[in-house]
Amino acid sequence: MSAASTATVFGRAVLPAVERGRVPFWRVVLRGCSQCCFQTNEVTGAIFLAAVLTYSWYLAVFMLIGAVAGPAVAIALKADRSLVELGLFGFNACLMGLALGNFFARDAGLWVAVVALTVAATFVAYGLIRLLPFPVLAAPFLVTFWLFWPVADELGLSKLQFPPFIDERVFYLRASVSAMGATLFAGTVLAGVVFFAGVLVSNWRHAVLALVAATLAHTIAVWWNVPGQEINSGLAGFNAVLAAVAIYAFAGADVRLALLGAIVASAVLPLFGKLELVALAGGFVLTTWVVLFLGWFQSRYFNEKPVAVPTG
Repeated sequence: MSAASTATVFGRAVLPAVERGRVPFWRVVLRGCSQCCFQTNEVTGAIFLAAVLTYSWYLAVFMLIGAVAGPAVAIALKADRSLVELGLFGFNACLMGLALGNFFARDAGLWVAVVALTVAATFVAYGLIRLLPFPVLAAPFLVTFWLFWPVADELGLSKLQFPPFIDERVFYLRASVSAMGATLFAGTVLAGVVFFAGVLVSNWRHAVLALVAATLAHTIAVWWNVPGQEINSGLAGFNAVLAAVAIYAFAGADVRLALLGAIVASAVLPLFGKLELVALAGGFVLTTWVVLFLGWFQSRYFNEKPVAVPTG
């Protein structure tokens, strides 16, 4: 039997340990929520739900629908149980629910779409996980959303119309904290503070990286003349937050790579506009995949020891 796993707060267990393969479904649901910043922690998942709830009750419900639908469908598909229990199938379904609630008018059709598309995103996740030899991250959510977006109007959903961002004074701390909330489509200071607390209780290193990455991204955004309103809302920095934590988690716990990845993840966002795609989390996914590919390429073709540097 696999080793036992449990939820922790600052390294201390707060829930009974449970053997892998026997994790209760409600704990799997919360782990799916926590995977929105690459944690496997039921406490973090509950805090992330609370962060969204401070912003919008119905977004929190949509997130919860995804967190339930993802693992339920994965279990029905007989997906790898260990991956289900890590919360990986709930992750993409959560993001789908949040995105739909953010971009479409709330009506009866939207509730149907949330259920249908969280299920669809899980099918895509199941297929990509079986197909790709590297972490799929949020790609299933992105693929599903991008395929749905052009036909949404024909299916009876009403896209929300957002006015263009205006230039305004940039408040760096507000922008950085809001960016953490924006990872959950809840770009407010309060949601960002709660999100930060959720990551902090699970892994303080990831929390520090998230805050530094957001600050770094917004400093560069000012240099690139991104409208101040976009920066203050956190939208200019949330891909940096996700990229930093993902790269640190999946590419060898290297702070240098994580923060450089945060910069690149913000820089590539205009690429999606040129492709006429809603950027969403595309910046962090693309950047993390590039970093993982370069790591594989280095180990295969450039695996040399670094040159010794005299110290005295």
